[in-house]
Amino acid sequence: MERNRRGVVQAGAAVGMVGYSGHPRNGRLDHLTTMRWTVGPGHSTGSTESSAGGTPPGSPRALVGASPRAATVALVGLFILALLAALYVARVFLVPIVLAMHLALVLSPAVRALRRLGLPGPAGAALVLLGLLVAVGAGFYLLAGPAGTWMGKLPESVRLIEYRIRDVRKPIEVVRQAADEVEKIAAADPASTRPPVVAVKTGSVMEILLSATHSLLAGIGLTVLALYILLTWGNLSLRKLLRVLPTLPNKKRAVEIARATERQVSAYLLTITLINALLGAVLGCAVWLLGVPNPALWGAMACVLNFIPYLGPLIGVVVLGVVALVSFPGLGHALLVPAVYFLLHSVEANIITPLVLVRRLTLNPLVMFLWLSLWFWLWGIAGALLAVPMLQTVKIFCDNIPPLARVGQFLGR
Repeated sequence: MERNRRGVVQAGAAVGMVGYSGHPRNGRLDHLTTMRWTVGPGHSTGSTESSAGGTPPGSPRALVGASPRAATVALVGLFILALLAALYVARVFLVPIVLAMHLALVLSPAVRALRRLGLPGPAGAALVLLGLLVAVGAGFYLLAGPAGTWMGKLPESVRLIEYRIRDVRKPIEVVRQAADEVEKIAAADPASTRPPVVAVKTGSVMEILLSATHSLLAGIGLTVLALYILLTWGNLSLRKLLRVLPTLPNKKRAVEIARATERQVSAYLLTITLINALLGAVLGCAVWLLGVPNPALWGAMACVLNFIPYLGPLIGVVVLGVVALVSFPGLGHALLVPAVYFLLHSVEANIITPLVLVRRLTLNPLVMFLWLSLWFWLWGIAGALLAVPMLQTVKIFCDNIPPLARVGQFLGR
């Protein structure tokens, strides 16, 4: 009897030693485990249970309670994935809206100038929008003929290029034939191991063109409508915000931020557009001197592609190289055309643009590359064209908000 009593006392001491696993300095127990002992004649058993409402230690509820930061990270990750999916699904609607917003930032000063001259807001917006449509329509009309001619020559041009680079393709053809022979030797029964041929039925070229034309016209219509609304009633949101703000200093600060952001974004977009147009004009004159047909078409192409960093000039060099191979019999003369394009782009990107733009309007190259890749993946060519203006708009907005100034510094160079 005395021996059993002594065993119970030792078990109670063990409970006191094992049961406490908290942190005494913060005055609470994070986890308390109690142990129940059953002492029998010749054996003893133990079991543990949690004091936190009986929640098993390995359950999801216990894991979330133990690490709330992990739950927050998981929720943020799910939100980012959902946001990317929404941007991809709604790209047909969002691309025209984003384009209209950036065009409104550029054209709003002209609308306000017409309003100061006494022209009502809707009439001024309609006049500015009409001028923009006339300019863009005239450009398309002048360049549609040469572009259609080159598209008609595309099959013949591909065959001509294959003939011109036949000497380069000979080693590749030898390697491919050797690989085919190895596959034939390795296959025991080529007829039986040959995979079945699956024929994928696609629409005709006319159906694809009609579908693309329908989407393009719908996007242009949505862009024009959204741009007119933003130019006419764009200040309505700012006036509503001023009514909500409580004090006069806050209202003045909001107006200053809005006007400074609009002024800097408009100046940036206009400057970049003028630089790209100058590059297109100089390139058009250069290829005209080299004897390339339709120089205005290639100058306009260079102007548009220069809005896409890295990828745009690369596409332009390849396209002009193909055009030169088709147009000139000599290989040296043909290679001179893309070389001139590359030289002009290098001068523009490394000398002219940094001199014209102030330092605070230049972007971090790494951030710009990642941002460009993201939007090209989400929205294709339209996303690549809008990526840099969107990033510059975000940077200018952050620069004018004191709590977000560090973000603007990180986005800049």
